[in-house]
Amino acid sequence: MKKIIYFLAGAITCFSLTAFASSGFTDEADFADWFSDSVARMQFNGIMTGYPDGSFMPEDNVNRAQLAVILDRYSTTIVGEELLMETPICTMEVVKGIEITVMDQEGNRVSNATVQTEDELVLTEESDGDYVMYEGEEGYYDITIEKFGYRTYTETIKLERETCHAITQHRTITLIETLPIL
Repeated sequence: MKKIIYFLAGAITCFSLTAFASSGFTDEADFADWFSDSVARMQFNGIMTGYPDGSFMPEDNVNRAQLAVILDRYSTTIVGEELLMETPICTMEVVKGIEITVMDQEGNRVSNATVQTEDELVLTEESDGDYVMYEGEEGYYDITIEKFGYRTYTETIKLERETCHAITQHRTITLIETLPIL
């Protein structure tokens, strides 16, 4: 990472090549000739402002947060527009696509029902007995819910997505008891 500050200071050639007399940094006397003009241009254009004590510290490593600020300032100052803020920043968290609660005709939760779906959807059972399908591609999926003593339930569901995640849907499925065979 140490070299990236030299790269940013030296490789960006979009500025005038006219040498600046001074960068204004307190440690300017320590600058090597090969990058001093680049540092001055970066400072003059507001892309690299240095530390609060007025120093540049050319031997320090740059961290990811500092690099983000440098690149954002560069795009705003030189390119003339902010970095694509229309593009959403997606998180890595998994968002529930479909949440299924299985009930009987009296409104009681049915535990240990078998919920099957296509391989593209990941299915888990939460501790409260609800079944949750996580992200899959947008489209239609067949689900089947079975429990001994109840009619098999099937439904085709449509999984929709926003830019980053599946749109959460909640389904309450009522299983109908079958008549006992005498």
